[in-house]
Amino acid sequence: MLNFTTTKINQFKQFKKFFIYVFTLIIIILIIQPISTFELDFDSDNIIFNNAEIDNIQFLENKIIVNKASNNSLLWGTYRPNLYFGTRPRLPESLMTGLIWFGLNDDNSIHIRHSCEQSDELKEYSYKKHDGRSFSLQTITDVKNNLILKTEYLKVPGGDWAVRITGNPIYEEMPSRISFLYYFGLEGEGSLELKKEERDEYINTTDLTKMQYWGHLVPDGDVWRAREYFTGLLAKKVDTIRSRSSPDFESPFPPPSLLYTLNNEVRENANFYMFQKMVEVPFQFDIFFESDSSPNHIEDLTKSLEISSQEYDVKFEKVFGLAAKGFNDKHIYFAQTMLSNLLGGIGIVDRSYTEDDYEEFGEDFSQRKSNPKLSSPAALFTATPSRPFFPRGFYWDEGFHQLLIGEWDNDLSLEIIKSWISLIDDDGWVGREQILGEEARNKVYHLSSTMDPEIISNRYLYDQNLAKSYLIEIYPKLRANYNWFRRTQWGEIKEWGRSASNSKEAYRWRGRTPGHTLTSGLDDYPRAQPPHPAELHVDLMCWVGFMARSLTNIANRLGIEDDIEDFGEHYENILNNLDDLHWSDKYKAYCDVSVDENGKYNYYLLYLFIESIHVCHKGYLSLFPMLLGLLPNDSPKLGSILDLIYDPNELWSPTLKEQDMYGNNTLLLTEKGKEGWTSLVTLIMAEKY
Repeated sequence: MLNFTTTKINQFKQFKKFFIYVFTLIIIILIIQPISTFELDFDSDNIIFNNAEIDNIQFLENKIIVNKASNNSLLWGTYRPNLYFGTRPRLPESLMTGLIWFGLNDDNSIHIRHSCEQSDELKEYSYKKHDGRSFSLQTITDVKNNLILKTEYLKVPGGDWAVRITGNPIYEEMPSRISFLYYFGLEGEGSLELKKEERDEYINTTDLTKMQYWGHLVPDGDVWRAREYFTGLLAKKVDTIRSRSSPDFESPFPPPSLLYTLNNEVRENANFYMFQKMVEVPFQFDIFFESDSSPNHIEDLTKSLEISSQEYDVKFEKVFGLAAKGFNDKHIYFAQTMLSNLLGGIGIVDRSYTEDDYEEFGEDFSQRKSNPKLSSPAALFTATPSRPFFPRGFYWDEGFHQLLIGEWDNDLSLEIIKSWISLIDDDGWVGREQILGEEARNKVYHLSSTMDPEIISNRYLYDQNLAKSYLIEIYPKLRANYNWFRRTQWGEIKEWGRSASNSKEAYRWRGRTPGHTLTSGLDDYPRAQPPHPAELHVDLMCWVGFMARSLTNIANRLGIEDDIEDFGEHYENILNNLDDLHWSDKYKAYCDVSVDENGKYNYYLLYLFIESIHVCHKGYLSLFPMLLGLLPNDSPKLGSILDLIYDPNELWSPTLKEQDMYGNNTLLLTEKGKEGWTSLVTLIMAEKY
């Protein structure tokens, strides 16, 4: 049930650990019993929204059945982070909702807000509180429309949720009129039905203008184009008025509050509905979604929101203890905002992505031509780096996201990790960037797109059987991913006259260009120039070693003896080769390796000797062996790494002056791309390792 009413009103912790979680749920069969049916009972001021058993679901592909308690508590959410506000369930081809607004003060133009866009020039849109599951509070400052907008979201056990939208003026002396639209779109099987029905339990408010509505049949996968459908409708309306107006009539158009409205028409079999309300600031409206299967309904939204906000503060202090450590209110507010925007960036994306297979051999590999194609449909539950720019999943970012999410809500973190792992294909590969569906691709430059009682907190930590079942489920995919790295990212040793304890353990990132190594996650970190197939990359060697050690631990927990032996041997060989190949006595650092093609001429043997050399760009890359825990406490190399960190002429910045934030060694700054990788900023993450 959804009740839509409008009423005027007067009104980080520093990281303790540095542990990277590295490693979608491909949904082919989705069972919903019965097929979802939604009813929109409509009168002039209210919408009653009913649905059938939407939460009776199973994901069958790959034998991944989402735990019921986890599934219900995480089913609905603000899982459309690319929008200023929107909701959807963790189901493909299901119901999606979203908020659109624009001002009515300008007769000549309207500034429509829907998806997060820099061009909207909003002063702020930021989650102040978000618990990742059932509660959020966001503030949006829209200066052009003289509006401070607050969105609040609340979900209760059983599936019910509610949204409160509150608006106040930035400048009280200035009038502000706003048009709001809230839409519902159903993709896939099921139906949306609009009914006009009087409800005694709701009070009609006489001070409100009539609610406008519009129902349309949109193609599958097109709900995200809500703004386009609205502007298209307005364009037709303007054209109609213009065609019926006399050429001699100077101003044929009515004011914005009458012109920019929905037409109160509903097409047969409509699966997309918009509802519109014109309001003056200040205002407030609530939206309620009630599931037929829910044993609990939201009786007092105001009180429930207050309680949830207080519970958030209590949990935040319990988890991070900032007040107990002496941090003031401003610091705590900042930390809560950082966490909340990370959690508010979690989304569910589905459909196809663009992939491109190619073999990388030869010295001209960085000039290869792409041949992208669409993959089979997939789905991913993930955090996102940026709501306006990158509202999609990035493999290289997700480990960092989970450092904090895992501290806050371990079970939520494990759900996200499992979703990523399920994207690993039979060959062991997973795309570094998950651009799933047209909505995601719409945010990407073409050349970059190829690739509650039910909530038992941290149940995986306290239920060993559940934890073991989780490991059993993900282990085959992790092993496949590890083998993919070994099989496809190998590097050459003896081919370039190098000596090492083991002849196989060396690795090179594929996909190098002169300016970027996107596959590494350190996009523009400086590397050898020009790119060469003889390169060896120290960060990749460390990642493979880290994976080998992690898989050894998992295999040991599961009792897989053969894997324990194999992965343990790999790990020891990698540690030996890490020193043999990547440690530079000259630079006292771990470095990448390449070759000097100018070489040296051997006058006795009469041939040009191409020398293997260390390419040292001291920075974040130099710390990988320590950051990933590959160095023992008594390693003779550890002292040099610590010296590198605390040397003000190298990585350590003694102050936080602007010029120091990006590396204060002027010699290092001559290297393009170096600035962001030598600074204190990147070291904060590892300070407590």
